[in-house]
Amino acid sequence: MTGLERYEKIKNLGEGAQGNVILSKDTLLGRKVAIKSLHQSLISDALHVKRFEEEAKTLANFRHDNIINVYDIIVNSDGCHLVMEYFEGYPLNQYIKNITGPIPENKAVDIFIMILDAMSYIHKKNIIHRDIKPSNIMINDNSDIRLLDFGIAKNTENDAMLTQIGGSAGYTPMYMSPEHCNGTKITKYSDIYSLGVTLWQILTGKAPYEGFTQGQIYLKVANESLPSIQSVYQNVSLKMNEIVQKATHKDPNKRYSSCEDFKKELLKLKEHINEHETVFIYSLSIEILNEKEAKIYFNEDQHYGTEFSKSFNHGSAVELKVIKEGYKDIKQNIIITKNETLQFSLEKQKLSVSTIISEIQKKLIPHIYNIKPNLLNLLGFLKLNIIWTIETIKLKLHKDQTETVKIAQKKRNETKKEIDKSFEFIKIHKKEYATYLVILGLFIISVLSILAGGKKDAGANTKYPLVNFKNNESKDTESQTSVKIPIELSQVSDSAIKIPLLFSGTATGDDFINKSDTLVIQPNQKIGFIELWISDDKVFELDETIIIELQNNTNFNIGEKQNYTYTIINDDEKPIKKKKKKKKTATTNADPIRTSTQTINTESAYQRIRRTNTHDKYSGKFGGKYFLLIKENGDENYLTIFDYNTGKKIGPEYEIKGNKIIKNIYYKNHRLYTNKGAKSSQRAHFIDIRDPSSSKYKGLKIRKGYLGPGGESELTLNRK
Repeated sequence: MTGLERYEKIKNLGEGAQGNVILSKDTLLGRKVAIKSLHQSLISDALHVKRFEEEAKTLANFRHDNIINVYDIIVNSDGCHLVMEYFEGYPLNQYIKNITGPIPENKAVDIFIMILDAMSYIHKKNIIHRDIKPSNIMINDNSDIRLLDFGIAKNTENDAMLTQIGGSAGYTPMYMSPEHCNGTKITKYSDIYSLGVTLWQILTGKAPYEGFTQGQIYLKVANESLPSIQSVYQNVSLKMNEIVQKATHKDPNKRYSSCEDFKKELLKLKEHINEHETVFIYSLSIEILNEKEAKIYFNEDQHYGTEFSKSFNHGSAVELKVIKEGYKDIKQNIIITKNETLQFSLEKQKLSVSTIISEIQKKLIPHIYNIKPNLLNLLGFLKLNIIWTIETIKLKLHKDQTETVKIAQKKRNETKKEIDKSFEFIKIHKKEYATYLVILGLFIISVLSILAGGKKDAGANTKYPLVNFKNNESKDTESQTSVKIPIELSQVSDSAIKIPLLFSGTATGDDFINKSDTLVIQPNQKIGFIELWISDDKVFELDETIIIELQNNTNFNIGEKQNYTYTIINDDEKPIKKKKKKKKTATTNADPIRTSTQTINTESAYQRIRRTNTHDKYSGKFGGKYFLLIKENGDENYLTIFDYNTGKKIGPEYEIKGNKIIKNIYYKNHRLYTNKGAKSSQRAHFIDIRDPSSSKYKGLKIRKGYLGPGGESELTLNRK
């Protein structure tokens, strides 16, 4: 890469939101260096490039044993690179977490005095670091210290914007001072506050406010004192806690007046400290038996997974919590007196109104504070964007007018800077804005549901009555010649209700005649009757069924009782022999049904096909013209469809494999659906029974779990 030819890459040291750091060898001078490079995506951003250059200038003017040295800066079209001293060590937060745990008080004072010396040096140069935290402090195995990351440091003499919250994504709320969180003036006292929080973490082994949301941390920093060291870790003197509490006082004027004063207090304390080595005696372990990953807390120390272990001094008090969304929380207080392993199985939390409300409170309430200032900031941000857009349009409209372009360009650039500052503040409170959006969405949905529900109910009550069979089924003997089947409306209608009917079942045209395929219920009537004539043919036969289904129309809704089954019970004890035909005599009042059925003794196509074809199950007429036969052979079924009137086979014989049984068959619009509602490995089938020459014919298709389009009629399958 241009400008870096003399440097040979060794390995990556780390990567962040702004850039990455690479360990390299300076082939000219023969030394190791760390090269910090701005991300390629940020090179075109003037603000980030300027900040990068400012960091280089700031570090170049420093000469201190505890501040990282800068050797060179390279800025060109290929990138921005800062060549620095390579310090082999660990970020202080990782050093505490993975190597030492809480650092003993006497040793912590020695380490922290080096940090204060470095900070005192930069304050005397009128520089404020503004981002002091353990991850910006390096330490090695010899406890040597290097202060780094001056990307958002500011010079108090020439930076007019120092009173504003900075534009870096590097800020971490738990180390920010109250004035920094509130957006007021940042001074060297803000650095002293951050130093106090850093010392608290060195002594306790953990960061303050772990497990809290950003919004909660801002509120705690702004309104609450830092928790006492002893509330987290006992092996620290009360005097040390007083020093930390003074450094982190909410009022900047009540903190230490300088890093030198802070250092003097620590040196006085060191003279009276009896060093106690921290010896971890016992370990506490937890295992989640049903392998559900969860958040595990030992006091404020958080881990995510199925098991966790940590060492503690004898007599330490540990608050154990295991938390997983949707499961019951586990909470215990334990005094450490031995090595101990605890095992738990997480139980699912039953869903109830109270738990739902509790979850809403837990997730939303922490983010609904400061609504008015947050919304005002958002409106201000939107206003700035509108101004920027207007100025951009002006530039395009007046691009030939030099003076106008200059003025518009200047105003546009100033507005862009204000937008960047405003966005950084809004980004800090993004969870609060998301909460407002959720609440607004829930409110809109509730209002729309109420309005839509009211309209729907009104329409259902006044325009569309429910239609139901009064009963589900009935049966009567063949000698009963007339049947009236009642249908009931949920309410009367101002207009006639016309209900299409579909007839199927094992009974045929030889057994009954229906008066009409459409039932009409007159206006202002609640009940109508389907009328059937039953034929008594005096021939012994099996009982037969008539299945009637209500079909949809435009001015009513079908209720739950959509189907009705009428069973014709044969009451002839033995077959009647055929007699020779006698010459008909004219009659005046003969029953037309009896006369016609008594003369019919020929075999229908339906009866012939059933008699001559091997089958295990059969259906009655459906779709006005079809019936089907099914053969069973183990886990295979063979299904054939016939024309009811002619006996002609419709399509091929369908071989249906892999089913122990055909559970059900539905019909609609020349299509059959088997095993409607099938789940798991059970197959469902789509069978198109139109003429195979039709362009719409699709044959047989397997559809796992296919439910059909809706509104199909279930076929009754009778066993032979």
